[in-house]
Amino acid sequence: MSAEDEVTHPLVEQVTIAIKDQLALLKEGISEYQLIETLQSEPYRLFDKEALRESRNLFQTHFLLFHCLYTLRDEWRQKQTGELVISATKIKLNTYIAQNQAMTEVDPLRTYYLNWSHFSRTTESDVDDMLNSFWKAMSHNVSGTVNAADRISALDTLGFAPDSAPTIQQIKRQYRALQHQNHPDKGGSLALSQSLTAAYKILMVNGRDDH
Repeated sequence: MSAEDEVTHPLVEQVTIAIKDQLALLKEGISEYQLIETLQSEPYRLFDKEALRESRNLFQTHFLLFHCLYTLRDEWRQKQTGELVISATKIKLNTYIAQNQAMTEVDPLRTYYLNWSHFSRTTESDVDDMLNSFWKAMSHNVSGTVNAADRISALDTLGFAPDSAPTIQQIKRQYRALQHQNHPDKGGSLALSQSLTAAYKILMVNGRDDH
């Protein structure tokens, strides 16, 4: 690893130790949001209240946590402690099962999160672009065209007037605000959260550029 990619963030070691302290929770399975909440609370207080606000803060919190998780996955594989499953919806430590070494080496997500340069070089604009690209791709995978009835329903779900033509930025902002209020990890309705996501995908197919 080059000097510019070296990990110098003071929280990496502390977060790693705190995660190791939560083996019971990891064996049960926990979402990323729940783990962040745990690390925001006593006795840790490792992430502040701004950790999940604004695109770049959210990205850096997520990146730091996943960097530590992938580092621990490597360590626990080597020690045969267990197999750590890592995703935003579930982080779980399963019983160790020996794997083919060639299969475990090809892991683009591991490569991404262990390259610390992404933490400091990724700007808020980069994060917004990544989110837009992701949802655009998801939308086109679902359907290349949207009929009028589906579009009107999607506009209503996200709180827009049926004859409106919101920009990509407006759709994104409204979706984030509503998901923040209604996400299941925060006590909201899973069905509503899924409806918001479906509406977001539909509107992003023909979303109007901001320029």
